[in-house]
Amino acid sequence: MHALSNASAALAASAGADILAHTPVEPLAPTTVVAWRGRAVISTLAAFGGTDEAVANLRAHRAAGATVLAGTDMGNLRDDGPSSREVALLAKAGLDDAAIVAAMTTTPAAYWNLPFRTIAAGADASVLVLDRDPRSDAKALLAPREVWLHGVRVK
Repeated sequence: MHALSNASAALAASAGADILAHTPVEPLAPTTVVAWRGRAVISTLAAFGGTDEAVANLRAHRAAGATVLAGTDMGNLRDDGPSSREVALLAKAGLDDAAIVAAMTTTPAAYWNLPFRTIAAGADASVLVLDRDPRSDAKALLAPREVWLHGVRVK
């Protein structure tokens, strides 16, 4: 559900929405934050200005038990893939490097039950080759040495 205000986020939760697409940009009532416990919030912090309110909302959602899925809202940003601003804002919202990497990779794959968490014969071969471990430096995701998409090197 696209909801950027407290009223729309509360309405989406009461209607049974599973995913909040975009972290709301206005302050959220504690009851709205709690209503999203056990559901997912797609960050898209950079796409909507990375306001202090949005960062605080994402921090509160995570603390209340919402699953954070990193998002870029492609089309509203010029970056392909993760942006340095989104990584910085996720960190500002309290995610450590390992949590940022998970929010950008394995957590969305698991949330949507996608088979992207394995290396096996017949599995999708989409891989980033990085110079350092992003779990201790999430900014490593911003400068991949190689990018393979469906078995084809694209960078």
